[in-house]
Amino acid sequence: MTDNKVNKSDKSQTKKTLSKGGNNKKKGTGKKKFNVKILLACVAAVVLLVIGIAVAYTIHLYSLMNIDTGETTTLPSEENIYETVENPEDIAHLPTITIDDYNKTEEEKKEARHVDGVYNILLLGLDTTEGKKLTDTLMIATLDTRSGEIKLTSVMRDILVPIPGYSPNKLNVPYKLGGIALLYQVFEESFEIKIDGYVAINYEALETVVDVLGGVPLYIKQEEADFLNTSNYISDEKSRNLLPNQTQTVNGSQFVGYCRQRWTTADADFGRTKRQRYALNAVYEKFRNSGIDKILATMEAVLPYVITDIKFNDMVSLATNAVKTGLGDIQQLRIPTNTTHVEAQYKGMSVIDMDFAANTKILHEFIFGDYIE
Repeated sequence: MTDNKVNKSDKSQTKKTLSKGGNNKKKGTGKKKFNVKILLACVAAVVLLVIGIAVAYTIHLYSLMNIDTGETTTLPSEENIYETVENPEDIAHLPTITIDDYNKTEEEKKEARHVDGVYNILLLGLDTTEGKKLTDTLMIATLDTRSGEIKLTSVMRDILVPIPGYSPNKLNVPYKLGGIALLYQVFEESFEIKIDGYVAINYEALETVVDVLGGVPLYIKQEEADFLNTSNYISDEKSRNLLPNQTQTVNGSQFVGYCRQRWTTADADFGRTKRQRYALNAVYEKFRNSGIDKILATMEAVLPYVITDIKFNDMVSLATNAVKTGLGDIQQLRIPTNTTHVEAQYKGMSVIDMDFAANTKILHEFIFGDYIE
């Protein structure tokens, strides 16, 4: 009897102990869950803070640029807008273009092309000396999010193009006559391509970019070194010390001189655009392989010199898509191609008389992957 009572008592005590232990276990689990919630809340707060800082800094960077609102004034006339050669005898041997009506008929005009996932941004190098406001460098930067490709097309500034409302002139003139809106119209009608935005920069700003990056490597040929070291294309006299036939790190002044000169090769402006693509690719490679501190310092230094009409949200979208592509190598093209143009003269100017049909087809195949007849 006594043993039975003791056993019952022990069992009762064991149940109480287990019960307490169970309660303690539940309390411990609740505490862990509570700690996890606090941890998640803290992580969420940190993430939001980082995102907030990133957004604020992105807005700050965007605010540094000069935003083109589309308001522009056109010249009252085309007087003195033709860039005639200094020595007419230099172009006397060239065929003369005498047809003033250089525009397409309404039947020949096609709608400017845009393809979802392909963004075409016009890059302009401005020559604002003496109030010229000419686009002496014109490139189409293409971001193809379908294939993850980045492409760069140089379009020669001396191409004779029809300009709505004006007589035909060189491609570097429409921006001065009617701002970016007129230049867009020329690209739409002459090349059947829709431009999604533009970024313009003065040549002097490129000097700043290269210096902030610590210089960029360029291969300098003998004739290039000889010319640049003895001319004023390198603005800093102390920097007129380029080494011939070797790759070297050039500073901003040397870089701009290299990009601007066109007298060291027989192909003149064609050679210059080739050098510009090569030089800009060198900047791109240096930029994408730099640390975040160098990248941000470069952006802070150069953005105040930039003019653009790209809206903030579109800029963020473009940057995001560019990062997603992996920022790989740049494919390159030049318009016109070697066999699709002739040099000619028009109203005292040396111009490029281009086969628009052939070059438009080549351009579309390069940018979009095909051409729709």
